[in-house]
Amino acid sequence: MNYTDEELMQRAKAGELKCISTLFDRYHVRLYNYFFQQTRDKGQSEDLTQNVFERIIKYRKKYREKKNFTSWIYAIARNVHMDLYRKKRFDLPGNDKVQRLAEVPNEDETIESLHDNRLKLAMAQLRQDEQQILWMTRFEKMKYAEVAEVFECSEGAIKAKVHRTMKNLKEVFFKIIVDE
Repeated sequence: MNYTDEELMQRAKAGELKCISTLFDRYHVRLYNYFFQQTRDKGQSEDLTQNVFERIIKYRKKYREKKNFTSWIYAIARNVHMDLYRKKRFDLPGNDKVQRLAEVPNEDETIESLHDNRLKLAMAQLRQDEQQILWMTRFEKMKYAEVAEVFECSEGAIKAKVHRTMKNLKEVFFKIIVDE
């Protein structure tokens, strides 16, 4: 039988830990991509993804029946990422990563890949919470209500934040083109 994420989590909460492996299969790539988009470090992204599932096991009893699982797992992922910077006192992604993204393209690069590189460069210049919101709403296709649960705010606040962030991203993106 094909269980929903919420049903699998309820079963895991009741003690069927094998259900978490199904959730892992469904979410590990998405979470890895979420972390990689922020850290640009494969090993660290793998570790953070693993930490999310360790926390799911540890805190499975705290999962609420009516809670959307996608929102819950991304809230955990966001906390795992924030804890990394708190514990190790890392700076948020900064100019060193931006410079690597802005390396001179080779001659074989297409216009599309140039725009992709500029978009990555522009995204890297956004604040961490802005990057996370855009990742969830645009790449993960999460609903505003789900993202609002992750950030513990209203759906309207998320809509406004997405709008402001997209406007900011557009300005940064076109400034990169002009500066070239």
